Amino acid sequence: MADHAANWPDHLEGDARPLVVGILLFNGHTTLDFVGPYTAFSAVGMTIHLLSNTLDPVLSEDCVLAIGPTATFDDCPEQLDILFVPGGFVGKAMLDQATIAFLADRGAMAPYIASVCNGALILAAAGLLDGYRSATHWAGRDHLAQLGVEVSTERACIDRNRFTGGGVTAGIDFGLTVFAHTLGEKAAKFAQLMMGYDPKPPFNAGSPQGAGPEMVALFDKFTADSDTTLRNAVSQVKEQRAASSPTRHQGRMPASPPASSPPDRPFHRTTSLPTSTVCGALCDRNPRPYRGRGVVPTSSFPAPCHCTLGR
Repeated sequence: MADHAANWPDHLEGDARPLVVGILLFNGHTTLDFVGPYTAFSAVGMTIHLLSNTLDPVLSEDCVLAIGPTATFDDCPEQLDILFVPGGFVGKAMLDQATIAFLADRGAMAPYIASVCNGALILAAAGLLDGYRSATHWAGRDHLAQLGVEVSTERACIDRNRFTGGGVTAGIDFGLTVFAHTLGEKAAKFAQLMMGYDPKPPFNAGSPQGAGPEMVALFDKFTADSDTTLRNAVSQVKEQRAASSPTRHQGRMPASPPASSPPDRPFHRTTSLPTSTVCGALCDRNPRPYRGRGVVPTSSFPAPCHCTLGR
C-alpha cells in the first residue's frame, strides 16, 4: 500500500493539525473495544474525545470499570475526522434518542465512520451503515443483517469511508487499518511497533470454526439473556425505522449510497484545505462547510456523489 502521508511524522511535531477522533462511550461498553483503538490512535498523536451525553462516569459491561468522558454531545467539536463506536451491551444505546441523534448529526459530516465489535449495531440504528458492508462480532452478524446491513466476516472491513472491526480484540487491527488509509503505512507500522503488537494466541479458539461446537454451545448458553435483550432492541429499531421510513431521509440522511464502491482513491491528510471547502468529497452539494484541515479525498468522486449527502 502506498504511503499517502509523505509529511509524516509532521502531525506529531505540530506542523499539521492532528486528526480529531470522537469515541462514543455508553454504560455497558466493552472496555477493550475502545481501549485498543484508543491506544493506537494516541500512539500517532491523534486528538481524542471520549463522548457521552453527560460527563458522569460511564461503566463498563461488568459495572466495575468507570471511564470519565472528556466531552458531552453538546460540547463535542462539530467536525470530527473519525467517529468511532465500540461495542458491548449495546441495546440501550441503540434505543437512546440522544445517542442516535448525535451519531446521525456528526456522522453526516465525519469523513470516516467506524466501529468495533457490535458497535456496528449502534451505527446501523443511526442509519450510518445503510448501503454499506460492515464487520461485527461473529455472534452479532445475524442481528446486523436484520437491520439491512451487508455483513462482512472480515476482521477489519473497509467499505468506502466505513471502517469496521470484528469482535473485541479486532480493535487494534482496525486501528492500524485506519492509520494505513489515513496517515500511510509508515504511521501504522510505527504504532504497531510502539504497542509491541505481535499476537501469537495460545489457542485457535477465536472464531466458531476454530473453537468448535462445544465452545460455541457454551458461549450461547452464557450469553442467552443478553442475546435476547439485543434481539428485542433490534426489533424495536426495525419498528421505529419502518414507522419513520417516509420521512427518514429528508434531512442530511439519504436513502442509501450507491451499491458499488468508487475507484480506489485513498483518503489522506492535507495541510492546505481551505475553510470554504464543503463536505468530505469536495463537492458542492453539502451546505455545511468542512471546517479546518484533516481527512479529505484526493479529488471529488465521480457521480453519483459520495459526500456526506451520499452516505
